[in-house]
Amino acid sequence: MESINISVTIPNSVTEIGGSAFFSNILTEFNLPENDQGNIANWFDAVGNTYQSSDEATDLTFFYKMGELYTLTLADVTFVNGEITAYLNTTEKDIIIPDNFGGLPVTSIGMGAFYNNQLTSVTIPNSVTSIGERAFRDNQLDSFILPENYQGNTHTWNGIGYAFDYVWHEYSLQSGDQADVWLSYEIGDTVAGLFSSDKSIFNFYPNPTTDFIHSDLELSTLTISNLQGTVVSEFNSNSSKYNVSNLEVGVYVIEAIGTDGTIYTSKLIKK
Repeated sequence: MESINISVTIPNSVTEIGGSAFFSNILTEFNLPENDQGNIANWFDAVGNTYQSSDEATDLTFFYKMGELYTLTLADVTFVNGEITAYLNTTEKDIIIPDNFGGLPVTSIGMGAFYNNQLTSVTIPNSVTSIGERAFRDNQLDSFILPENYQGNTHTWNGIGYAFDYVWHEYSLQSGDQADVWLSYEIGDTVAGLFSSDKSIFNFYPNPTTDFIHSDLELSTLTISNLQGTVVSEFNSNSSKYNVSNLEVGVYVIEAIGTDGTIYTSKLIKK
C-alpha cells in the first residue's frame, strides 16, 4: 500500500539515503541533513550531482550519500586507445570517470574493468559509447546510470548478456536509466536520429576498429559522418578495404550506396 507522507525530517546521524527510500509518497522533495556535528556537509547523488546540507533533493528515485566524489586520474586506471581496461586505485569507492585523459576521449569501459573494487557510486561521462560485460560487477552497486551523449542529449543504449539468473537478456534502454551491472551496453542505432529504418544495414568488420574496415558489398560510394552529420571521410570507388585510421576516436555513421542503388547505413566505433 502506498504511503502518504508529505514531509520528512532526516536526522544529522544519516550519511546515506537509499534509492527510492521515499518513493510512492505525496512527498516531492526532502532536505539533506547536516553532519553529526551540526556542520554543513557535502552530498552527491546517483549521477554525480553535488549538494550541500539543507539543499532540496527532488529526484526520489536516486540514492544520496554524504561525502566527496573522487575524479579519476590516468594513474588510477589502465587506459588503452580510449578504453579503460582496469581500475588500479584500491582506496577511492565513490568515483567520477572523466571524459578524457590527457586530451584522449574516454569512449569505452572494458569488460570487467572495475570488477570487485567495492565501489559504492560511479559517474560515467557522456563521451562513453560502450560499456563491457560485467564492467562494474561485484561492487556495492546493483546498477549504474547510463549517460547521455556528449551533447547532453538522451539516446538509446542496447544491453545484452547473461544476468545474475544466468538467462540471456536483451534490453533497449535510454540515457538516465539504471543499467544491470552484469550486462554489456552500446549506444543504439537511434543515436542523434541519424539512422533510418528504410535503409539496409551495412555489414562490415571489424567494429570497433583502429585502422581499416572491410566489406564484401559492391559499392559505388561510402561516406563516414560524425554525430553532427558532417562528412569526415568519403570513398568513391568500389573496394573491399577502407582506411579509417585518420579518424579521431569516437562514434561515426556510415552511409553507403551499392552499385545496384541500395542505400546502406551502420554505426562505426573508432578506437
